[in-house]
Amino acid sequence: MELTVSLDDALVASLTRRGAPPQGYTVEEALRDNNKLVDLALNEIRGFFTKGEICLIADVCNGYWYTVDNPKVQLCLEVSDAIELEALDEKWGVEKETFLGKLTSLCHFHAHVVITMVRRCWDMSANNNLIDLLEEHFLVKSS
Repeated sequence: MELTVSLDDALVASLTRRGAPPQGYTVEEALRDNNKLVDLALNEIRGFFTKGEICLIADVCNGYWYTVDNPKVQLCLEVSDAIELEALDEKWGVEKETFLGKLTSLCHFHAHVVITMVRRCWDMSANNNLIDLLEEHFLVKSS
């Protein structure tokens, strides 16, 4: 599986204006290394979530504005609020305490990868089934 990261034009322009550090590390090299790290992190968390859990996260991330300031806290708060306010744990057949425990056990980078990949699945779902995409990317365990 090949994973790519898309950056908006303003960010690429900003990184390009800064120029390469003295060691000659280019923007392209930084993006390549970032993609490798995302691939490694995604491989580490494959099978960590059940189908219902990753569907609940996808439900929460639909229309969700994400920043990288504190991905773990953002994800945990958004999911917790959605469970309390919208009963998404019941909708997706998720055991609340177990699921929230899993989320709090993630490091910030794994939380970032989960959010990024779920949002990417949403973006790709126009011509595909979202749940199939989630299963493909996360290799989710059966509930």
